[in-house]
Amino acid sequence: MTIKERFITSFWVVLVVALFCVNYITTKYVLNAENVYQVYLNGEVIGFILDDDELYNLINKRQKEIKEKYNVKRVYPPENFEIVKTNSYDVQISSAEQIYNRMAEMDTFTIEGYIVTISNEEDEDFEELKINILDKQVFDDAINNFVLAFVDNEDYINYMNDTQTPIETTGKLIELMYFDETITIKKGYISVKDKIYVDKTELSQYMLFGKDYKIESYKVKQGDTITTISEDNKLNPQEFLIANPQYTSKDSLLAIGDVVNITLIKPIMTFTYEVHEVSDSETPYEKKVVYDNTKSPDYSEITTPGVTGVTRITSSYIVKNGETQSGVIVTDRVVITEKVDQVTTKGHKYYVTGEYIDDGSVWAWPTNPNYVITSLMGWR
Repeated sequence: MTIKERFITSFWVVLVVALFCVNYITTKYVLNAENVYQVYLNGEVIGFILDDDELYNLINKRQKEIKEKYNVKRVYPPENFEIVKTNSYDVQISSAEQIYNRMAEMDTFTIEGYIVTISNEEDEDFEELKINILDKQVFDDAINNFVLAFVDNEDYINYMNDTQTPIETTGKLIELMYFDETITIKKGYISVKDKIYVDKTELSQYMLFGKDYKIESYKVKQGDTITTISEDNKLNPQEFLIANPQYTSKDSLLAIGDVVNITLIKPIMTFTYEVHEVSDSETPYEKKVVYDNTKSPDYSEITTPGVTGVTRITSSYIVKNGETQSGVIVTDRVVITEKVDQVTTKGHKYYVTGEYIDDGSVWAWPTNPNYVITSLMGWR
C-alpha cells in the first residue's frame, strides 16, 4: 500500500470515528432533554412549565368571580400571552401555581367574545371605535334599536321584508339603507379590564348618546305623554323609549312625578337611507274683488269659484340619522290641477245726484244722500 493510500484510509477511519462520537453525544443529550413549555407575557419570558393544560385549568378554576360576573364557562390567560413547546436540558421549571401568580400580578385575564370595529376611511375626522360584546345577538338588537330611532318601525320592517307598497299615485319608497361607516365583527379574547357590553339597552344608549353623555331629566306633570314630552324636547318616541327602557311603548302610561331621561342624542354612527317620493304640492288660490257699477252697493257674490292648484312632484333625497339632507333632487313635475283665483263681484252703483254709496273701497261721505251738515269744521 502506498503512502497516499495509507493516508486516505486513515482519514476515513478518523472521520467515521468522529461522526460516531458526535452522533452518540447528540443522541444522549437529545434523549435526556425535557419537553417543556416556555411561557411569554407581553414579550417577556416569565418561566417554564411541564404541563400547559395544568396552567389553563388553574386559571379557569381560580377566576370564579369573572365567570359569575359575565356568565361564562371559561376564563383565559391575559392578552399578549404566548406559550411555546420546546426542548431544554438545563432550565428551572416553575409550577403552574407560580406562573399563574406572576400572570395575575402583571395583567388581567380574558374571556372569549366578539370585538366590533367601526371605522370610516372616507372621513378623516372619524376616530375608529371598538366595542366588546359577549353575544352577537346583543349587538344585533342594539343596532336594531339604533335604526328604529331614525326610521318608522313599519317602514323598516317593509324594507327589510321587501314588502313596500308600490307607488300608484303618491307615496314614498325607501330605496336603500346603510351605515356610512364600515362595521366588522370578529371573535377573540377580551380583557376583563375593558368595557364589555352584555345588555342591549346599555349598548343602544351608548350608540345613541356617546360614551360620556350627560343625563338630562324631566319630571312628569299632569297631562304629559311620551309623545308630548318627546316633541317638547326634540326627541322622537323611539329615542325616548331607548333612553327610558322601563317603558315598553309610546302608549305606556306615565305617572305624575316620574323622572324620565330626555338626553339629546349624539350618535356614534351615521345611519343613512335614500328615499324616492311622489307627492302632491298645493298652490292656494288668491281671493280677488271686482266692482260692478250696475249692481247695488249691497250686492256681493262669488262669480268665479277658487280652485287650489295641484302639482305632482317626483323627488329623491337622503336622510342621515333622521335629518333630511339638503339637495333634494326633483326628477319630475306634473300639473294635475291648474290654479283658479276666486273672484267676488261687489256692487258699486252711482245715484242720479252724482254721489255714490260708500262701500269702503274709496274715501266718501260717511252718510247716504240726502245728507244735511249741521256743523261745519271749526273751533269747538
